[in-house]
Amino acid sequence: MLESQYSNRLARSAAFQILMSLTRHFNTRSTVRTAVRFRWIVVSSFFFAALAALVARFDIALLESMHPDLLRGDVRRILKLSEFFAHGMCVTVVLWAIWVLAPDYRRHLLRVLMCVIWPPLVVHGIKSIVVRMRPTSYLDHFLVPNYPTSAEETWRGIVLGGDWNVVYQSQSFPSAHAATVVGFAIVLCWLLPKGKYLFICLAILASFQRIAFHAHWPSDVLAGVAVALLISGGLIQNWGLGYLMGRFEGETSLQSRSANE
Repeated sequence: MLESQYSNRLARSAAFQILMSLTRHFNTRSTVRTAVRFRWIVVSSFFFAALAALVARFDIALLESMHPDLLRGDVRRILKLSEFFAHGMCVTVVLWAIWVLAPDYRRHLLRVLMCVIWPPLVVHGIKSIVVRMRPTSYLDHFLVPNYPTSAEETWRGIVLGGDWNVVYQSQSFPSAHAATVVGFAIVLCWLLPKGKYLFICLAILASFQRIAFHAHWPSDVLAGVAVALLISGGLIQNWGLGYLMGRFEGETSLQSRSANE
């Protein structure tokens, strides 16, 4: 009887040690994040910025080429729903879900929040001095577009001298929604790499929604993507502010992806 109890106790002890070993292994793996090399982040950001400058001349033609039949039924509903991924409510829900469902990831919430908030703050700073009319400002009461003959006419100059541009219809450039959703997708891909394809698809859909629903010109969205890539991509690195946040999070190290990954 005593021998049987001792054997059971020994077995439970061994199982407990194995479980604790696996737990420590999982926690160690979860604290080591991978980050895309920053040079690729910079190259991607400048690529989208250059693409925005190139596309800006063809913004009107690109919007006019979108046939209304392409945005009907389920396609329109999916695009409309994808906008939620770029809203603060979605960010709040995701942060709450991480706090409740993944306690080990709570220490990363500050980095997630900064990657979501910082890009649109920079974008709104640009909006406050760069005046560009939104596509919706050229729609009549029947939602029929009456665009100018040239995309250059959508630009109304730069506001200087403290008179900030605070009118919604003239705050088209860049897209804050695109900056928010791309920054959110970048940090979620870093935090939860198994869901990277889902986050990337949601970011693409939410960004395209801003163009399809005439909230922004294509170049506005591309510029917002460029800003988010540069800022959020820098925040997931293991140097500068990213390194300081890693120290705050208790990270032991950040592994960089190899060139082949």
